[in-house]
Amino acid sequence: MQDKKNIYLSLGLVVLVIIFVVFMKAPNSKQGNNNVGGDDLTAAAAEKCFAPARAEHASLVFNNKIWVLGGTSTGGLLNDVWSSTTGTANHWSKVTAPIPWSARTQFGATVYGGKMWIAGGLAANAGYKNDVWSSNDGITWTQATSAAAWTPRSNLALVTFNNKMWVIGGVDGVSITPANQVWWSNDGVTWNPAPNLPANMYYIKNKSDVMVLGNTMVARPSDTSNFWSTTDGTTWTQIATNTPIVARTGTTSTVFNNVGWILGGMNSFNLSLMNDVWSSNPAGNVWNQGVITSGGPNSMWAPRYGQSAVTFNGKIWVLGGSGSMNNSNTLFKDAWSSADGSTWTRSCP
Repeated sequence: MQDKKNIYLSLGLVVLVIIFVVFMKAPNSKQGNNNVGGDDLTAAAAEKCFAPARAEHASLVFNNKIWVLGGTSTGGLLNDVWSSTTGTANHWSKVTAPIPWSARTQFGATVYGGKMWIAGGLAANAGYKNDVWSSNDGITWTQATSAAAWTPRSNLALVTFNNKMWVIGGVDGVSITPANQVWWSNDGVTWNPAPNLPANMYYIKNKSDVMVLGNTMVARPSDTSNFWSTTDGTTWTQIATNTPIVARTGTTSTVFNNVGWILGGMNSFNLSLMNDVWSSNPAGNVWNQGVITSGGPNSMWAPRYGQSAVTFNGKIWVLGGSGSMNNSNTLFKDAWSSADGSTWTRSCP
């Protein structure tokens, strides 16, 4: 009798093991091409929105998708890559292939020559970077150089202009002071110096302080309300002084409907966070504050800094950021969109 009990017990254990193995090998509904959002990234997982919450990341529009790259989170620095074909909930995919560039924040990003590019930034243990990477699909990344000619730095502006990539300003990782250098490259490997920014232009120390309007690069030096422009990347002219825009840092900008937009950031005087919206004329020398349409507590993104912005599918998008200078738990993982800068819709999560 005891032998029969042992046999039944052994058979039961075998069945449990088989069930466990089958369960573990069953395909995950979030793997590969089974994702909800329909994004077709190889080896990607679909999610409600990019995660975790983050600030001081980078966002780009490339291959008809919004991309969110790296940044800082409550768990530390990130080197993840997310994309979406719509920007809306349940349409976000994370690349699960290993990303070779180190986790970082405050780095430059642009689209140039049919590729996404990132450069510089701040890595762990105050590791300022001057490496340059590119990808034509967001999955495979190639290092153009591990040490560009410009010194390691964070908060640099990486801009595509006049068929070149430009590195402008930033915080120098050697002196830990704002840099006023300008560099350009045709390939991401060889970087050539351009004349420094004018001394009275102050500094570019936010990656969103520079935008391209038509055939002109327009810059708002951090912590000022002044604007400068250049048509060649070498000669800068002041085009507006003491505009009504409150001096700020940690802001974001984009170009939409052929004019510049500046969104939110941190007030340089009282350190308060803002969610105001400003737009320019096509020359970038006249700025007006937008009137936000009120529709309740969920009709506008919260005041923040370190967010990103892109123009995608006929709308302005604001993604992520931080809602507090002192509490890292107030990071955002949301995406908001607007077709006019006044009426905003929370697209995810």
